[in-house]
Amino acid sequence: MPELWSHTVGDEQYRVVRAGHSLRLYTNGVLHSQYNPNQVVSGALWDLLLVSAFMYPGLLKKALVPGVGGGAVINMLRYFWHQLAVVGVDNNAVHLEVAQQFFGVNGAEVGLHYAAARDWLASHGDDQYDYVLDDIFGGKNGDPQRPFAFDAQWLHSLCQRLAPNGVLAINFDRAQQAYQLIDTLADAMGELKIQRGWILENPSYCNGVLVLSKASVEMASAVERMQTHRILDSRLRSCRLNFRATRCI
Repeated sequence: MPELWSHTVGDEQYRVVRAGHSLRLYTNGVLHSQYNPNQVVSGALWDLLLVSAFMYPGLLKKALVPGVGGGAVINMLRYFWHQLAVVGVDNNAVHLEVAQQFFGVNGAEVGLHYAAARDWLASHGDDQYDYVLDDIFGGKNGDPQRPFAFDAQWLHSLCQRLAPNGVLAINFDRAQQAYQLIDTLADAMGELKIQRGWILENPSYCNGVLVLSKASVEMASAVERMQTHRILDSRLRSCRLNFRATRCI
């Protein structure tokens, strides 16, 4: 894979490489972002995040993304919702620079903020969003890790930012972590009036995406919304989506 750019800050090593028509961002050997503007839906794990956004029962207008990485998910969201206003927060300044310079995460409707997600949420008002995606990852030697545990306090902070009928998606590097969270934070989810919960998985990857909704959404309705886009219409052989959804709430 041709290397387009590399950078070292202390012990942190960054690489942007091209794989075919895709751009990839690696940090300390961990693949943080991959995006191909000619093939937005690739059959890879990032598609799970896109599916979670379609579980919002309406037109997405505002999204919050703690954990920008290279910004692949922001590009995917804005591919389907052209007028979507996105706020991205990342505590890695190099990631934000790469997102803008290499992945093209720019425009008047995109605001990127250099800050720790917990600090930013605590200090930036009480704006609400239709869709919130927690995609916060660090890691070393190719092994992705969350920089802090997902607990009831963090769940509450994120859910406070959900608009009525809003959807929260949390990306875990192991699907089992998503299932465990449902059990450990069941009481908190009840207090927050979470109406539906789904875990999205791609059989080819270990990741699991937990999707929590304040509305009584059904997966069939999300599939219908996706089918309005040819590249997301699973009835067509050309569709590259590969996921399964398990209802957990």
